[in-house]
Amino acid sequence: MTKDLLTLEERSKMYKALDKGYNKVLEDNQIREILNFNQKGLAAVRAQLLSGFKFYRARFIDENIEKYDNISELLAVPKEYVSNYGRCNKIGESVFYAANNYETMYSEMRAIKGDRFQVIELELKEGCEIWVHAVGFIDSCRRHGEAPSILGTENAKYVNEIKNSVSKEQFTKILLHDAFIANWFRKRILDKKDYNLTSMYSEICLKNNDGIFYPSVGHQGGWNLALNPSKVIDNFKINKISTNTVTENFNYGLYNSKMNRWADNYDSRNGNINWNKEKNA
Repeated sequence: MTKDLLTLEERSKMYKALDKGYNKVLEDNQIREILNFNQKGLAAVRAQLLSGFKFYRARFIDENIEKYDNISELLAVPKEYVSNYGRCNKIGESVFYAANNYETMYSEMRAIKGDRFQVIELELKEGCEIWVHAVGFIDSCRRHGEAPSILGTENAKYVNEIKNSVSKEQFTKILLHDAFIANWFRKRILDKKDYNLTSMYSEICLKNNDGIFYPSVGHQGGWNLALNPSKVIDNFKINKISTNTVTENFNYGLYNSKMNRWADNYDSRNGNINWNKEKNA
């Protein structure tokens, strides 16, 4: 592992400056250099998604559209249409986003009563390996005294191994870095420019990982997954495709929704969705 060159005080000073808006005056390459430098010598959690892991992706359905009939319309936005920074993408970069449950998915979409969404449920195929950089995993262990079960118990043991193998000051640096990054990932963004920090961090992580697992902005306790689009079709099976209407938003991440149409497969030759003939009233 590369040697850690920063003191705890130097790290804290840099993080505070970025939190106060220093990132807004920096170019992408400058932010990348800062994050790369700050990561040197620090352990992080690289986790393998568990077999059978399910997640959910939604696309808003405009009022003049009944449904989307091709699976390609529900996957990652093509790079030529990506005109803004996203949580894990740069301008002109395609990334597949999804959530670990319906509550997180609807919260991330800021769903309100009457909204219609087309939803796909995906599950990791048996025998497939997907490795993710787990943002905020160490911070979650610190805050809650236990690791998020969604990534399995082995990673919690790894966090304890890290703690027992380094000095107290070094482990504090690891905690501070993971907490700083996690806070940016779950920060509600008002200025698109503020996505530059998480998108640059994602670029660094995606060089050696298939995806990034990070805490939800919209739903406390929820988790999101950002994947390289090329990893989706080959490694995940689509269990269900449905059009849903949100019938109630009770706030606090509590929703009721009604399924209107559904399908459990699509034509692998052309991507056309094979809708069930029944339509819910």
